[in-house]
Amino acid sequence: MDEDRREAYRDLIYHAMLLLRAYPTWPVQGIKILSLRAWRQARHQAMLRSAIANWLHNLADYSARDFEGFSENAFWHEGRNWRRKYPEFDSLKMHYDCKLFEIRNGTWPDPGTWPNTRDNTFDDLGDDHRDNTSLEFPFEEILPGATQLG
Repeated sequence: MDEDRREAYRDLIYHAMLLLRAYPTWPVQGIKILSLRAWRQARHQAMLRSAIANWLHNLADYSARDFEGFSENAFWHEGRNWRRKYPEFDSLKMHYDCKLFEIRNGTWPDPGTWPNTRDNTFDDLGDDHRDNTSLEFPFEEILPGATQLG
């Protein structure tokens, strides 16, 4: 794995930690949730945070070991599996791809130059993860506040 990809993976870990911090926390103990919808949203956010942490904990371990033995195929395959339950995972792959683009081109991709918003989601991975530096980034569709972090 080249140094550009190592840096992009490390940035993904950092970005995900910022997202985990940005998610609303479970309602304060002692306050009743009056809406079933609000309860479901809070539960979804809690489960999503757990899924992100579960997906990225091994990546953090490999990062600490300079990615020795790391399998990109296995990593993105697991991410695709999580994405089936949590479509929000696409924003994490988009962030990785945009960071890799920035590292290789010296600038973050211009959202106006990326017309197709599905080119860099888990849907395009196929059986293995290939390098792609001409991706799009739908800023308006990612998690609220995610583009302002980091």
